[in-house]
Amino acid sequence: MATGRESSPREAAESLAIREGTVRVHLKAIFGRLGLRRQSELAIIVACLNAILSRRREREADMHR
Repeated sequence: MATGRESSPREAAESLAIREGTVRVHLKAIFGRLGLRRQSELAIIVACLNAILSRRREREADMHR
């Protein structure tokens, strides 16, 4: 998620070729679902998930060698 990677909603919208309002609607839904109030909180969650997924991919790659 672009906004979880230190991008503003405007930058995320531009990179995804959608309107900034669309990004904000989705962010509001995500924040509500996760009980978040700040974009920085979302960034922490995204960073943690990326780390977990990266380790998982490494383990799977090791298993296939």
